[in-house]
Amino acid sequence: MGALFGAGVGAAAPLVIGGARALARPLTGRLRSAEAVATEHIAKAARDAGVAPEVLAREIADAVGAGQPYVVADVLGKEGQRKLAAMAKTPGAQRELATETLSARAT
Repeated sequence: MGALFGAGVGAAAPLVIGGARALARPLTGRLRSAEAVATEHIAKAARDAGVAPEVLAREIADAVGAGQPYVVADVLGKEGQRKLAAMAKTPGAQRELATETLSARAT
């Protein structure tokens, strides 16, 4: 009887583990770092705007080197403005950062 029970548990274990992994996968996707999520959003916005990543990096570096207040939204045009507006409307740390950055530029 014990051997039969052991065999049943052994056979079911891979199914249970596979099911647990399938259930956990959506959760682990949401637990990514904020930096990884931000990088993905910027990369998508750049693709949508037709701006190559190296152009984005070069323009921002050039502006910072010249002392100009320049952000990703400046390089990405309308697509960048849409993303920045969405960030500014969503509660959280990004709202504060967007508001502070834009306020500093206005003065």
